[in-house]
Amino acid sequence: MTRLINRVRVWFTLARRRAIQGFVVAAAPVLVTLGIITGDQVQHVLVITAAALQGFAGLLSLLNLSPAAAGTWFTTVGRGVIYSLAAAVAPAAAALGFFDERVSTNLLTGLSLGLTALAALVSVLNPPPDDGGASLEIPLSDLEPKHRA
Repeated sequence: MTRLINRVRVWFTLARRRAIQGFVVAAAPVLVTLGIITGDQVQHVLVITAAALQGFAGLLSLLNLSPAAAGTWFTTVGRGVIYSLAAAVAPAAAALGFFDERVSTNLLTGLSLGLTALAALVSVLNPPPDDGGASLEIPLSDLEPKHRA
């Protein structure tokens, strides 16, 4: 399995992702002409394609991290990245007719609550390194009265 993931990672370069996105951009007028999508749907298809390519590239990068590093990534950056991708894709999917705006809003709300709960669980299972309470200590110089000369 690791060999397959490494082969995909080597193949799925930034240049290849750009080429895929370029192909979708070039294919869009053909899809409109054939009546598969409408002109209004082109932008939404491009948003979903870009989000899928970016999300897959990010997933491949995460596979290199240790569980602790992945947990730290999720609680510091990942939760926002996942929500941002969903916030871009959900309205586009609604505009394409996969579901209505009410369902889109409910999905984003559920995702937000789920990500918050998952971040709390990850923080419990992957606490930051113990600094011996140093972060809680107040330097004595901060407690001394300040005199003006």
